[in-house]
Amino acid sequence: MSSTFWQSLATPHSQLYAEPERLAAAGYVAERREEKGRRRRTFSITSRGRRELMRWLTDPRSEIGVEVRDAGLLKLFFGDLVEEGDVVALAHALERLHQRRASEYERIADQFDGDGATRFRAASLRMGLIYERASVRFWRSISEELTPQERRR
Repeated sequence: MSSTFWQSLATPHSQLYAEPERLAAAGYVAERREEKGRRRRTFSITSRGRRELMRWLTDPRSEIGVEVRDAGLLKLFFGDLVEEGDVVALAHALERLHQRRASEYERIADQFDGDGATRFRAASLRMGLIYERASVRFWRSISEELTPQERRR
């Protein structure tokens, strides 16, 4: 499956670089660094890390909860501070963004062959599609609410 599916997760680059070091310090991953060139670092999971991963994967509780970090929704929340046209422009832009993501997820979904090995990945992707399609409908409804009827024709 393409990593594009996970691009919608907003993870700061600083965390992407700090987290492997934290995991290595805890003994969950081992680091190998190239001797020459760019001195790339490669991390691999340790047996301790695999045990912790399996413990986490098999724990049915979700102590993490659901977190939606959407800058567009935050801007919409403060929409009364700007002109309605600015909110309409935001809604149009986000409708297009979510439509592009939905199209990309549909392309990725076409790559699944339906065998049992990918069914959970396909189910996760299906949830991503539901989210993106709902977001398209939501942002379209915002722009339609704010666009005068006669301009929509």
